[in-house]
Amino acid sequence: MKLFTVVDLETTGFSPVSDSIIEIGAISVNNGVIVERYSQLINPCRSIPVNIQSLTRITDNMVKDMPTIEEPLLHLYKMMRGYPVVGHNIKFDMSFLQEKGKELGVDFSLGGTRYGVDTLSLARSVLKDEPSHSLQAVANYYGVAKENAHRALDDCEMTLAVLNKMGSFTPEQLFKKGKI
Repeated sequence: MKLFTVVDLETTGFSPVSDSIIEIGAISVNNGVIVERYSQLINPCRSIPVNIQSLTRITDNMVKDMPTIEEPLLHLYKMMRGYPVVGHNIKFDMSFLQEKGKELGVDFSLGGTRYGVDTLSLARSVLKDEPSHSLQAVANYYGVAKENAHRALDDCEMTLAVLNKMGSFTPEQLFKKGKI
């Protein structure tokens, strides 16, 4: 595996159709070396629900002067290129990227051919006896947890660390797990 991108989004809710992205985090990795980090708060042009503000610590005031989704999403699309994507519950993030990308004419799934690794699925298969497979719980299990859980770039860093701790998989095995 030469190059892949770890992606995490923070959103106003669970629906890619009716909710908005409020933060993008991404890390590009080439041969095990981080070559680019990206973090951007996004103005959703609506109020962030109180429960999401509490979870993410992202407030309306923090995003009011931030760019709207177009420029950050195009930056992420270029950063990801045609490479595989890694994330914890990556199908959630990809569902938002696909939905919001449609509005800009970009296909984050590359016509359904983009490969990816879901560290949540890996954790469920490797850590079967653990009571929780949340990113924070898995990161705690491996001793790589960060203080700022539910902030996109920190979650990317934890996801990458978790992936590295699950070292019994070769990159080829990981990216044969399925198309995203």
